[in-house]
Amino acid sequence: MLNPYRHAVVFGVIFSLAAVTQSLAQVTPGDADFDNDVDLFEVVAFQLCFESGRSGCEIYDFNDDSEIDLEDFVTFYCLLKGPDVSPINIEVDPLPVSTRDSTVMVTGTAPGSVSVEISGGVETVSGPVTDCAFEIEVALRPDHRNELFVVGILPDGSSTPPTVVVITQVTTGPSIFIDVPAEGVEITTDVTDVAGRVSATLTGLTGLTVRITTRSMPSSMKAMAAAAPFSR
Repeated sequence: MLNPYRHAVVFGVIFSLAAVTQSLAQVTPGDADFDNDVDLFEVVAFQLCFESGRSGCEIYDFNDDSEIDLEDFVTFYCLLKGPDVSPINIEVDPLPVSTRDSTVMVTGTAPGSVSVEISGGVETVSGPVTDCAFEIEVALRPDHRNELFVVGILPDGSSTPPTVVVITQVTTGPSIFIDVPAEGVEITTDVTDVAGRVSATLTGLTGLTVRITTRSMPSSMKAMAAAAPFSR
């Protein structure tokens, strides 16, 4: 487990982290120089630890197996975001604006985290992080605008800042009301105007389209209509 009071190798020099006043909760995984990012400085440090495996490299032993190996490199590569970019932010893949399904699969990446926790649905759920990625099914509150709060759980037990995603669960679709033509009116022209109103309380009207389809009268009904008596 990450311990800021152990030693880390940077540019071939072993320095004590005991002098660092930052608490464990403030330490960014893989951040050897404590500037809240993982960049080329850490690339050199990781390479030295990877090649030597000497004592003092525990900061890069992400899976706590007392070795700096390819498994640790996978985590390190995910953390490598460059200067002045926090490497532990959760990135969630885009979700649909709305759905009729009762659940949604939330996927994304969580560098440095051992698990991910999602709240805001029917219940709080969690799942492991494998190769920096996660995939968690979340039960949605029916007919609600679900704000899902996604946080990563770091090796020291602390949490990353939450990433918020929104998805609306809709049990019933929009309501439509036809004003013109009136119900039951017979149309004898080839073209007619159709006017009405649409109501969609949960999802709103943005991006909503109305599609009108026509159906031809079956030939049997046409024959019946032609044979029916006509009176003025």
